[in-house]
Amino acid sequence: QRNIMPKYTTRDGEKMHVTEVGRGEPVVLIHGLGMDGNPWLPFASTSLLNKRFYIPDLRGWGRSRHMLMQSDYYLGQLADDMHDLIVKIGAPKVVLVGISLGAGVGLEYLKRYGDSMISRYMNIDFPSHMVRADNPNAMPAALIATGEAMLEEAKYFDYSLPLSQLPKSYQHKHFSLLFGVLRNSLKTPWQRGIAMSIEYNPLLKTFLSQ
Repeated sequence: QRNIMPKYTTRDGEKMHVTEVGRGEPVVLIHGLGMDGNPWLPFASTSLLNKRFYIPDLRGWGRSRHMLMQSDYYLGQLADDMHDLIVKIGAPKVVLVGISLGAGVGLEYLKRYGDSMISRYMNIDFPSHMVRADNPNAMPAALIATGEAMLEEAKYFDYSLPLSQLPKSYQHKHFSLLFGVLRNSLKTPWQRGIAMSIEYNPLLKTFLSQ
């Protein structure tokens, strides 16, 4: 059974799209930066007989791109959204899984709300030094402003279009944010050098835009 109705309303009255699929133990899957929940579906499909998956499109992305930002701390806003979702699922405990940005949301959730409603947590590929409370320079003001501008513009786009068909100005913001976050995720100069070599490679950018 699959349900993709925006049946979950967050504390500020915004409606969040959540794909529900399977039956059994509840599992919340949180997607990464620049994605929506759909890439989780192939992984969820192997456990549909004993797991009930709740796969949100995070605020500002996919079918939740219409949701307005109410906080200047994006991870905190998303963590609050996940708490609202988990409360409305109504199970005593849920499994929480996050990848990349979604893993950062998971860590922020645990910091704010603890693990009283979480049976297990899986953190995939998110460096702990990117949490702003621990490292105030993880997300500088310029990157935050870029992200906010993208969220505002994205309200008017068809989310099914590839990046290459969106305005060049939006593509520029996308790569500025993506590679800005990537550089800040890396600690050593040689790692940041590799990231910059990718950022300024036009062939790779073309590939990533498809």
